[in-house]
Amino acid sequence: MISRLNLLKMGVAGTAMLAAGKNALAAEPGVSDTPLPRFLDNHRVIVDTDPGNDDATAILMALGAPNLHVEAITVCPGNLGPNYEQQVRNALFLVDLAGHSGKISVHAGMSAPLLHRPYPVATFIHGKYGLGSFQTPDVKQQVSSEHAVDAIRRIVKKYPGEVVIAALGGLTNVAMALLMEPAIAHQIKGIVFVGGPGGAVPGYNYLDDPAAVQVVQN
Repeated sequence: MISRLNLLKMGVAGTAMLAAGKNALAAEPGVSDTPLPRFLDNHRVIVDTDPGNDDATAILMALGAPNLHVEAITVCPGNLGPNYEQQVRNALFLVDLAGHSGKISVHAGMSAPLLHRPYPVATFIHGKYGLGSFQTPDVKQQVSSEHAVDAIRRIVKKYPGEVVIAALGGLTNVAMALLMEPAIAHQIKGIVFVGGPGGAVPGYNYLDDPAAVQVVQN
């Protein structure tokens, strides 16, 4: 079971790692000589997420990083499959846990892949509730009335060339934003997609919504 205290410890430790590794990781030796959009030194971030255990750590790291301004958290289809509302609850809980309740908006978005095709549900990894067997309690903050896709479009247009989307789950929300308003493709600073190594065996977040990956890549 993951306790509230343990989740907080994970976030604090992650923030320290992020700060300490800033100079060491910036050059990415042996990985790429091409500058890539990333968390480091990108001050405006939208975290698009399907909160399971891994995303919980990433969210706490982002909210605790002094060099980042998380503009919003948007919830995409992913780990819990049809139990999408639990992912939204997890996002609200994590914002509250990090001490940002009422300061960082949480937006529900697309609850299923673009073509509504089935995909593997990852409860065998993340547990029934996404955070293991830990049932997130109700928190003071409520989910925003603004749809996640609309929030992405609004924020990118408000800060053209400044926003990096940290896509921690499937790309459904991001793809729909691009389909609805193709012009924002030229206003997004970058997209960091946790899609796996590529090649013959795609990562889980690719399998969530392959059609959305195609939209974003093209």
